[in-house]
Amino acid sequence: MLNFEDAYGKLSLCLRLKPSDVATRLKLDCALALACRRELCCLSEGISWDDLADAGKLLKERLEHYGYTAANLPQAAGVPSVLHLVSNRADALEATLKEKADMPLKELIRLFLLRRVLPLEQSIELLGAVVISTLLRLRALCCLESDFHLVNPEDAVKVIEELEGKTGEKRGFKIFSAVAWWPVEDLLIATDYGDTQHAAGEFEPVMYLSLDSYALISACPRDAVENVLDMCCGSGVQGLVALRHYARQATFLDVNPRALAFSRFNAALNGLHERCSFVEGSVHEDFLRHMGAKKFEVILANPPFVPNPDGTASAAGPLYSGGGHDGEEVHKISLQKGLTLLAAGGRFCSVAEVPNPESFPERVKEWVYQAGQPTGSIQIFTGKTIAAEEYWKAATQERSALEWNRYLSGLRRLGVSRVAEALVFLLQDGSPLSVDVITRSALWQDSEYLQTHVAHCMAS
Repeated sequence: MLNFEDAYGKLSLCLRLKPSDVATRLKLDCALALACRRELCCLSEGISWDDLADAGKLLKERLEHYGYTAANLPQAAGVPSVLHLVSNRADALEATLKEKADMPLKELIRLFLLRRVLPLEQSIELLGAVVISTLLRLRALCCLESDFHLVNPEDAVKVIEELEGKTGEKRGFKIFSAVAWWPVEDLLIATDYGDTQHAAGEFEPVMYLSLDSYALISACPRDAVENVLDMCCGSGVQGLVALRHYARQATFLDVNPRALAFSRFNAALNGLHERCSFVEGSVHEDFLRHMGAKKFEVILANPPFVPNPDGTASAAGPLYSGGGHDGEEVHKISLQKGLTLLAAGGRFCSVAEVPNPESFPERVKEWVYQAGQPTGSIQIFTGKTIAAEEYWKAATQERSALEWNRYLSGLRRLGVSRVAEALVFLLQDGSPLSVDVITRSALWQDSEYLQTHVAHCMAS
């Protein structure tokens, strides 16, 4: 793993000795990487969660004004969905943006999804000094001098105050976003960028939003409930959608402290922080002691599910992706632990890719029996299926042929021949355990089906 701190320092020294375009570009890359790995949401003196909520309201109003919405972004950027607007495709996407998007929206997409720099004065003009200053203080935005030297957040805020007071000089300051910003219905959700590298034991990024995230959002029923638990919460998107539409209180659980920091940030950003509680813990450990006697009417789970036999897939290294040898380890224990926390009449809802979908219903029944609570109605939906020989392309993307061979051999040794999209709903209605299965060629991609059929079916 590259030591970005050392590289940044050495490049700064090199540039003082001899200017170089290559070194300048590398210094910018290191500055971006450094900022994206720093702790988010360090509440400083003079700033509170309420301040973030106020700034978040202003930010969302400005973004909506410019068309930065889930419905509008794909058309404006000329891509099939917002999921295509990712930082590791920024060079290719920028050409499309020049043709498709209006200037303000184009710049906002570049800033908030493609990790590009924007002149400080222009960012203030677009979003306002209050928003920019607040997000700088919380390290969601970062400021650079003209030589790409990172500016301390408080010093950057002083620069803004001088510019606003017409007492400062224009010195080429720029800003960039340390996080990606996803519009989700009427919420705004911050995550790490998809290409933010993890370092085992040192740094664990927070999962970006992906097709499975949106599938669970669309498919969950929205009957009013008191308490929701968001297991393996990541950015907190599932629990926050629940709070916005049908839950009074939400608890967020994750083993990654950075995930809980993002969940807190996103809760305050959307004005929902007073209805949240946060628990750091692993589903593999006894996190139940933190819950006391609390029960939940709805439990939402989007667990890590990438199979990683014998740790052969480096792409499954981050906590948010690796689902154990066969990909089901975290899913299984999430359901089993969830059953102990589920209120009578409550619902457990999960999304994951599952190995060998034809036998998945029987495995789920076995999980429930092992948990010692063999009651309830289970509805399983399975969708797009990928052969094991093809699945490695996603799990070992851009890796070596050796890694591919080891990964595929590991899947075969485990008996994994196919992997499929799945949604699982368990209603704890006290009835004898039953399992119904619906299989479709397309599931996660079909948001209309998820919203009109799956969600309504589960609600009834």
